Amino acid sequence: MDNVSVLFRAHGLRIPRRTRGIRLRAPIRPMTEKRWQAQVIRLARFMGWHVQYLTDARGSGWLGWPDLFLVRRGRAIAAELKLDHEEPRPEQWECLAQLAAVPGITAVCWRPRDLDQVIKVLA
Repeated sequence: MDNVSVLFRAHGLRIPRRTRGIRLRAPIRPMTEKRWQAQVIRLARFMGWHVQYLTDARGSGWLGWPDLFLVRRGRAIAAELKLDHEEPRPEQWECLAQLAAVPGITAVCWRPRDLDQVIKVLA
């Protein structure tokens, strides 16, 4: 049984047909924020989410804008991605707080240790 099946069944969730057989491999090299973002993007797309991301928001005037903005079936998630030992900068917390105040938007900060929660939210 692959990793996704195990995680879905652990949370009592049904596995969407199009995600069967997908393997979320444990990284051989140390996890980086870039690898973590790629993993979340792959998972979100497999689960039918539309994904928008900025490679570097600092030069775009969007100071603190989350790494990912996900939309599916009337739901929106603004996700700041950090490694387990990192914290968002104050302007990132402020942006997440403002986005969370908007009806219909869920603002989150996800770390690799939150993979179970990420799968549950995206399911």
